[in-house]
Amino acid sequence: MSPVDFMYFYVKDFFILLFLELVMLVLFTTNPRIGSRRDRIRVLSLMAICLALSVAREVDTIFSDVSLYPYTNMPRAIGTYLIYVLGVASLLLFFELALPDTRKVLLLAIPLALMAILYLTIIIFPTAENPLVVGFGTDNVFRRGPLGFTSHTLSVIYTLGLMGVIIRSAGSARRVDTLVIVSCGIGVMYALAIETLDIATNVLYPTILISTVVWVLYSFMKTARHDTLTKLMNRLTFLDDAMRENGSVCAVISIDMNGLKQINDAKGHIAGDDGLRAIGSVLERFSNADCRMYRTGGDEFTALCYKMDEGAVRRVCDDVRDGVMQKGFSVSIGYAMRTPGMSVEDAYKAADAAMYESKRAYYQREGNDRRKHRA
Repeated sequence: MSPVDFMYFYVKDFFILLFLELVMLVLFTTNPRIGSRRDRIRVLSLMAICLALSVAREVDTIFSDVSLYPYTNMPRAIGTYLIYVLGVASLLLFFELALPDTRKVLLLAIPLALMAILYLTIIIFPTAENPLVVGFGTDNVFRRGPLGFTSHTLSVIYTLGLMGVIIRSAGSARRVDTLVIVSCGIGVMYALAIETLDIATNVLYPTILISTVVWVLYSFMKTARHDTLTKLMNRLTFLDDAMRENGSVCAVISIDMNGLKQINDAKGHIAGDDGLRAIGSVLERFSNADCRMYRTGGDEFTALCYKMDEGAVRRVCDDVRDGVMQKGFSVSIGYAMRTPGMSVEDAYKAADAAMYESKRAYYQREGNDRRKHRA
């Protein structure tokens, strides 16, 4: 088959995928603000993998025609190997986009690496009559061995496992996050199932790309609900969550940076921003489904607590205070546990009052009472 014929059949079979690749390429090259640098690299890598998968699929389809190729050939063996290995890699890379902590991605890739080594038997022994994984015998007819469904099993484990991690990290705090990733996961699982059962072909890779576009654009829209300096959720999100989660909030923590004005006056606003960013990084460590942190003002931060007793709330306050001190800064903290009949707004006011009592004591200790109007 000539290269021109190959390109004709390839474009015909993967027109939708190529169209999606083109749209995503234009979208990401003309809109540099979409996604972080990390996300953009991963999306472009995922696009490259899906493109390589489509080429491998077309090679496998063409060279599996026994009327044209009655004998097992190396192009088909290589194409089949890439389909199985890169297919699982694309799933892992997609769900890695939504993982809250990517430091363990290398550990997650270990099963994929082991599977890639196992599937090398396709290339080393392509003519095996009784293959360990898959093979083609001497007559170029596909044969599946006892470990032939390893890639499918690993794909299901990755999909369900990573969806579970993402859902658990979001918890009740971000139901929309959960809904979006579950919807994408269900679509990917469905596409994987119908390809595995030979109901349809060439649907998995476009589905992964569509899911990627959905997730990245959704993540971009979420930036409107986050503070650009500290990366914490902003006041808009705080007010929205306080209203929607009114019945679930058990406590409110009020946090205020000490000495921001002095830092700005003495060292400049860049130094002040560095301090706010450092505090934000500490608060982010303690932000989870049960204790959500927000930047609600210039040097003001607030936490909404769920399913926590007073001891747990106090420990969060102590840990935040210690963590900020280790960064070389100081905060005043106050909290209020909700009592029957108390609204979130009342708890917020009580926590704010307790925080200002702490701030007053701080400035008295420091011999600086420049904030008499509030502290």
